[in-house]
Amino acid sequence: MAEAKPKKRGHKKRYSIIISNPLDALKIKARGNHLALYTPELKDIVDDIQKGLETNYKNVEVKVLDKCPDLNTEFLQNDNKRKYLADSGICGSTRIADVGGLPYLYNKSFRDKSECDWEVHNIIETCGMKQDTQPFVFGSANADINISATGGEIVVNEKVGVIKHNKLCQIGPIKTVDMNKAQAQQPGDNDKDKDKDEAKSPSTPTTGDNGGRARSSSLEPTAEKKDNNDDDSKNDKSDRPKVDTYVSSSLGCKANLFICDGKNDEAVLYIKASVKTGELNITNCIREALKKVKGVENATQIGMGGIMKVNAGKVKAYIMPEYVDIDYKDNDAIAKSRKTVEIGPNLLMFTNFITADPSEGGKYHFSLESTICQGLEDHSVHDAGVFIESATNDTIEYEGYFTLAKYIYRVEDAYHNIEADQKK
Repeated sequence: MAEAKPKKRGHKKRYSIIISNPLDALKIKARGNHLALYTPELKDIVDDIQKGLETNYKNVEVKVLDKCPDLNTEFLQNDNKRKYLADSGICGSTRIADVGGLPYLYNKSFRDKSECDWEVHNIIETCGMKQDTQPFVFGSANADINISATGGEIVVNEKVGVIKHNKLCQIGPIKTVDMNKAQAQQPGDNDKDKDKDEAKSPSTPTTGDNGGRARSSSLEPTAEKKDNNDDDSKNDKSDRPKVDTYVSSSLGCKANLFICDGKNDEAVLYIKASVKTGELNITNCIREALKKVKGVENATQIGMGGIMKVNAGKVKAYIMPEYVDIDYKDNDAIAKSRKTVEIGPNLLMFTNFITADPSEGGKYHFSLESTICQGLEDHSVHDAGVFIESATNDTIEYEGYFTLAKYIYRVEDAYHNIEADQKK
C-alpha cells in the first residue's frame, strides 16, 4: 500500500478572517469566519478509531486506502446502475461549512428574513471555493421557507453547477409556497456541462428543449413513486417520512455541509462496524476516539466528513414536521417538536463532525456533529431523516469512507445574531 508524503506533525496555524461577499441573488452579505483544522496522517489515527469503535461495536474494521474508490460504482453499486451521488469522491480542498443555526429555525422574526436564505453556490464562495471548480457539496440543511411551507430536512447532494441530487424530507404530504422561486434557473448552473450521468439519474431534474430547467415542479416525486402518486395519497400515513426531489439549491435557517473537489486521488479512511454493544452512536463514537489522537486539544481540533450506508438493521432519525417558535436553548421543547421514525436498512448517510469547537471560547458556535439519511432502494425510497442512533443494535451494520477536513467555516452565526438582537 503506497503511503502519502509525510505531513508536519503538531499544531496547525490558526486562522480567523472575515469574508464579505455580495450575494447577488439575495442582495445581502454573507459573513464567514474560518479556522484551520488539525490534519494528522490517516495511518496515525487508525488505532485510536479502532479502539474507540471496539468499545461500542462487536465487529470493527478500520483501514487506510491509498485512494478513494469511485463511491458510485464501487461502494453504492446496484443492479440499475443508478448513481446516487452527485460526484464520485470526497477528496480535495476539504472543508466544513456551518451555516446559520438553530436560533434562526425557532425564531419567526429571523426565519422570514433573507439572512435565512442561502444558495449553495454562495456558501461555497464564502468558504473560499469557486463555482467554476464545480465542488461536491453534501450534508444536511433545512428547506427554504419560500419553497417549502412547513420546512423540512434537506439532504444536500450536489455538484455545483452540474448536477443536483438534493432531497426534501417531511412528515406527511409535501407543501410548497413559491414554485417560481424554485423553478428558476439557479445561479451557477451550467447546463452545457451536464454529463450523461444527469440524464440517467432519476433524481435529477430534466431540461427543456432550450436547455433551461423544465417548468414542472421544484419538488418532484422520486422516480420510483411517480407512477403511484394516487395510491400514495390515498394510503399516506401522516406520521411517516415523505421524500421528494428538491430541485432548488436554496437552503434556509441552517445547514451543515462538507465541501470538497469530489476527487478520488487521495487516501481515505474505510470504516465498517456492526452489532452495537455500547452507548455512543457511530459518529459520536468516532468523534470521541479522535479526541485521543496526539495533538488534539484547545484550538487544535480534527474535522471529518464521510459517506456511509446502513447495510443491515434500522436506525432512529428525526424530522421537524412544522415550524415552531420556541426557545432554542430549551432542549426538551426542541425534542418534542421533532418526529422520530425508525428507518432502514439500505440507507445512504452523509456526515460531518469535529472533535470539539476550535474557536476561542466557542465564540463561533460550531456544531459538533451532523448526519442525515436517505433510502437507497425502491422499497425504502421514503426512508429519510436526521440520524440519531441505531434502533436495532443486534443487527445494525455501518460501512463508509471518510476524510479529514482542512478548514471549518462559520457562515452567518445565528447564535451571535440572535443574542445581539435581544440586547437591543
